[in-house]
Amino acid sequence: MAGLLYFLPKETRKLRQEELPDVGLAYAFDRNPTSNHCGKGPDGNPGMVLAAGDTKVGYYAEQQTWRKIPGNPAGAWVGYYTDNPPKPEDLERGKLLPGHLVELADGNRWLCPIARGLSEEEDQLRWYTALPEGTDVDDDGNWTQTGVLAQYAKLWDIALAWWDTLWEEMGKSDPGVETEADSPEAPEDSRIKFHFSGLNDAALMALATNYRVSKAEVALLGLFTGGCTPHILGALVDWPTYQAHAKKNRTRLLAGFPTGDGRKGDTKDTDQA
Repeated sequence: MAGLLYFLPKETRKLRQEELPDVGLAYAFDRNPTSNHCGKGPDGNPGMVLAAGDTKVGYYAEQQTWRKIPGNPAGAWVGYYTDNPPKPEDLERGKLLPGHLVELADGNRWLCPIARGLSEEEDQLRWYTALPEGTDVDDDGNWTQTGVLAQYAKLWDIALAWWDTLWEEMGKSDPGVETEADSPEAPEDSRIKFHFSGLNDAALMALATNYRVSKAEVALLGLFTGGCTPHILGALVDWPTYQAHAKKNRTRLLAGFPTGDGRKGDTKDTDQA
């Protein structure tokens, strides 16, 4: 099993999972990490190397690739064994949301979640909310849905904004770049910008839903090199299902978009070309 390594300069404690937020690594472990003190780390200082799983824990400069984690409060570094980079299964979270497999720049296929899904009923496409939703009981004792759970609310906003962007940009050669789209659940003056940084940030949020990664891990492994990010966001709006539907019905890729905006989980039929 391959995995990522983390180095904490000048740290002498073997940290438990509940202590990881203090050093900015709560996202990186779903259980207590394995720890090993080393006399010299990638920054030249002694410290503690942390790892998950069966990865050999220690600092071996000639065998490993490292980079500093930008903005980490403890000055942490992240690395891996150069001849055995981690695979998607090494970084999976304990609970995965359903999605589409997308090949990223490392050559591996990563499970990118669906937020705003499409289902085909009698040759029609209908919207549905694919993210987990809350359940409650109203004053009359009837079961009700309370919308997307809070931890996925931002992901839902991104999915809606990306679909709006595709709509606005249909027919252009590179949809989703240098474009703004309203963030449906945000205040009116708040907008999601899908320029270079905004596109990467949105794709990272989607990928991090199923994997224990941040900007540093994605950059270290080169996952977004070569323009993979629109495909991650395509998975978020279930674009492969639309492509299959369009191909089946011999429609052009950007013709016959489903009507309605899907902002409240409603469903609409597609206009047939």
